[in-house]
Amino acid sequence: MRAMGETEVRRTVETAWRMEAGQVVAGIAWIVRDGVPANPGAWLVAVSKRRAVDALRRRPTQQRTPAELGRDLDEQVTSDFDAAVESHSRTTCFG
Repeated sequence: MRAMGETEVRRTVETAWRMEAGQVVAGIAWIVRDGVPANPGAWLVAVSKRRAVDALRRRPTQQRTPAELGRDLDEQVTSDFDAAVESHSRTTCFG
């Protein structure tokens, strides 16, 4: 494996920063609010694991098209509306 040159290292760090800057800021805000964790290394590992799991859980939804998501929403709203109408007609006495 060859060593990376200074330019490659700089580009890699800049890319990582652009991708994760929001998370770094959120982590700093957490530390400012709650203080430095008792075991910062373990805290970083735990946060990283949770973020990875969250990303894996979000992936299937992110890969769906807006049309698919809209269709699911429409089906859910229709189903909820039908259930509400059914419930209302059972509890309401018409003359």
